[in-house]
Amino acid sequence: MTEEDSGKKRKRKNEERPQCQFFLVNKKRNCAMTRKIDQKFCAEHMSLEDANNQRIPCPLDNSHFVWKHKLAKHIKKCKVQKKEVNLDPWFVHDINGKVESQKERSFDEGELSQFLQEFLSSYDKMQFPELETKEYTDSSIMIQQRLDLLTNKKHIIQQSSLIQHLEKNGLLGPKYRYMEFGCGRAELSRYIGQSVFDKDKSYPSFTLIDRTRPRLKMDSKIQKDFQELTKNEHSNVDCQRIKIDIKDLALCRLDSVNDPFIVVSKHLCGVATDLTLQCLENYEKTVSDSKLAGCLIALCCRHCCHYDNLLSGSKKFLSSNFDISEKQFNFLTKICSWATNGKRPEVSDQDGKDHVSGYSLAERKIIGLKARRTIDEARRASITNYTTYLFHYVSEETSLENTCLLLLKKS
Repeated sequence: MTEEDSGKKRKRKNEERPQCQFFLVNKKRNCAMTRKIDQKFCAEHMSLEDANNQRIPCPLDNSHFVWKHKLAKHIKKCKVQKKEVNLDPWFVHDINGKVESQKERSFDEGELSQFLQEFLSSYDKMQFPELETKEYTDSSIMIQQRLDLLTNKKHIIQQSSLIQHLEKNGLLGPKYRYMEFGCGRAELSRYIGQSVFDKDKSYPSFTLIDRTRPRLKMDSKIQKDFQELTKNEHSNVDCQRIKIDIKDLALCRLDSVNDPFIVVSKHLCGVATDLTLQCLENYEKTVSDSKLAGCLIALCCRHCCHYDNLLSGSKKFLSSNFDISEKQFNFLTKICSWATNGKRPEVSDQDGKDHVSGYSLAERKIIGLKARRTIDEARRASITNYTTYLFHYVSEETSLENTCLLLLKKS
């Protein structure tokens, strides 16, 4: 079929379809939506013909629209009304903290200036050692194949380095269950499984934890990898996905914590890191024989942290060393974002002094990194049962969010 024939066929099809007759002035054509045969306009433009036939946002959830004259009937059956009741034994509402939605905060310029002066003075007194950059490459065959195939190597470079940090600290092996918090699609778990098999010719088990069920999950691919690598099409790897908010997770109630397990996460956003640490602390307090072998979290988004969700040890660290309480913490999270602000190529590092802070882009980035480091050190201070390490697991060129927190059992 020629291009001309194809065009004629599309035109004929459009002529047969009852098209909305509302004229779009900006586009200089009629609306392309389909109308009912006995109507002049489509559902969106029907109100122009009949004032009673209006589509309005649902008052319970404005992400969808309803007929105005059917609103009362819709509200009775709207799915937003039907809240899910979680009957899983590991669900305990707000056991790890209550997360309040944060409103946009306005700042007084004078207060911000005073906070910056006091914060930078306190930070210099702490004399934190510079973090090492330890970027490693996993040598497993499938990781190397991905590095060779992909043009955008950012994520596989990060996953590869995290896996190697597990191995170098004795945390990579088939005897462990890997619990990926905030797992999303569970890419990290998939490649941990491949690396473990490449090294030990055996597969670990997985618990995947996330509050949503994203599209394109790796769960089935984890099973497929297992069957192909072990050449056993009739067996499945132990891989459990749990849909739950970390704030509601009672870890001690999971059957999977009866065996040695390791918590991992790649870019656990803001408050989710503090909820995870609280979850682990609650688990340690509840059980007499902890099976937690270690924890590796790639940190990110400190600007999304909430003061109320910090561990008590973190609050004590900030108060005693920086005189930071809730109000000052809001300033601290605000300036954390300066560490990851993008800069256009034509803009100089010395530009931007017209900012409310009076600092240039380069100066603000340094201050942002100091604010970020302060929150990370506060997290370390709250962990007493494990030896903690902070380091850069990839270079800044790979990711601006390149800091990692590692927990190892004290020897």
